[in-house]
Amino acid sequence: MSEYGLNVAVIGATGVIGTELLATLARAPFDIARLVPIASRASTTDTLMFKDRAHKVVDLTPESLDGVDLAFAALPRGAADDALRELADAGCMVVDLAGIWAEDAQVPLVALGINPVELEAVRELRVVRSPGPLALTVAAIGAAAATQVELAGLRGTALLPASTAGRRGVEELSGQVVSSFNSKDPPRVVFPHGLAFDLLPRWGDGPADDWTDVELRAAADAARILGIDPRRVALSVAVAPMFSGMGLSLNILATTPIAIDPLKVALEEYPAVRLREPRRLSPRAQNEQARIAVGRVRADLGGLGAHLWASADPARLTAANAVALVADMMLHDLL
Repeated sequence: MSEYGLNVAVIGATGVIGTELLATLARAPFDIARLVPIASRASTTDTLMFKDRAHKVVDLTPESLDGVDLAFAALPRGAADDALRELADAGCMVVDLAGIWAEDAQVPLVALGINPVELEAVRELRVVRSPGPLALTVAAIGAAAATQVELAGLRGTALLPASTAGRRGVEELSGQVVSSFNSKDPPRVVFPHGLAFDLLPRWGDGPADDWTDVELRAAADAARILGIDPRRVALSVAVAPMFSGMGLSLNILATTPIAIDPLKVALEEYPAVRLREPRRLSPRAQNEQARIAVGRVRADLGGLGAHLWASADPARLTAANAVALVADMMLHDLL
């Protein structure tokens, strides 16, 4: 770190999450001396703007990472795993948004404001995981509910947007919509069975009639953040024909009856959450919002639980947590 601030690399800078990271970093409460936007060779973006300055997008090479203090991993797993592990081993701080270290229980997973940063582990490993948007949403709501009752479990169904497959997913959905009106064959690479005017009831890898890796990872991360048994969290993930925004129907299970009015107060007072009336709960209405909109909070008919609807901007939510993590680490002299 120089006297002018951090030297920061955003790996996956031209993708959906990378683009949102740059926008969030531009408002960050810390100085950035040098920005290195990195993308794969498949990216068609040569330059991008950051704080009114044009920055050349470069390939991931040892030279492009030279002198970097902090790196955000915002690209699909596998593309740069080895390079990022070497970077952390060399002493650079890595914020993992890609799940590269997802199987490593020693690497801290932090949703700021919900579970604490394990300072010594971060200091030693030079890596911290920032959860995905679904895990963040479930954990925030679960944490608010846990101030009122003992959680017995969380069950939900999430509707993710086309952007969950990155920029290519957004472009393909757009192409499918246009093709349907022009009587042309729609592009079907990212979504082989189509997505426009339809819904994919399953997203991720795994046996056809079993939980997918996406569902299992989101549930495990939410449970880890909340400090509960991962078997208590079950999430089904579908992809809807939306370009952005996500929705979640969540069932909160408790060991005792839940009083709905105090639960609403707890949700309203929780920093990451805002209570909204139904007409303001659509996924699209949350675009560029860093907080989770929650509403339709109602008692379970069986008596020991509650149901609600939540929506959020997944890219903004993810980026906001990652950048807030960095600000917190700077306060603790980890950077």
